[in-house]
Amino acid sequence: MTNLVLDSDALIKLTKSGLIKNIAKTSKLNISEEVFKEVVVEGKVRLYEDAFKIEEMVKRGILKKLKVKKIKDNLELGSGETSTLNLYKEKKFDLIVSDDRKFLNVLEQMGVEFTTPVGLIVALVKSKGLDKEKAINGIKNIKNLIREDAYNSAINEIGG
Repeated sequence: MTNLVLDSDALIKLTKSGLIKNIAKTSKLNISEEVFKEVVVEGKVRLYEDAFKIEEMVKRGILKKLKVKKIKDNLELGSGETSTLNLYKEKKFDLIVSDDRKFLNVLEQMGVEFTTPVGLIVALVKSKGLDKEKAINGIKNIKNLIREDAYNSAINEIGG
């Protein structure tokens, strides 16, 4: 089972895709307390539906919320991305999942393993961890949140 750590962007997109519970059957999904604050605490204040869904998934153990021992920030990233990177380093996760361009550039420069939410969905379909039709529908659910080239590439790779 792959052990993943998600930033706020990935968490929101995977939730909106409707696939996060399916993904949790094949991968351990982890978030930092800072990501939880950004997405759930602040999201509930704004009455975002996803905030309530994510809070319920944490309560049910589908998502694991973890405390970061030290938050080092010398990379000019937000607290969610910084805590995600530090959690990755502390706990030795397999991958970071993010779709934040600035964060992905930093990860690439550091040689940190990562994927995007859509990349994760495609990889799970290819490894038979996710049904093709569900994946296509999930990607369609977030079409307006991802780059058009990423959407087209994912649909083509899956065979939709």
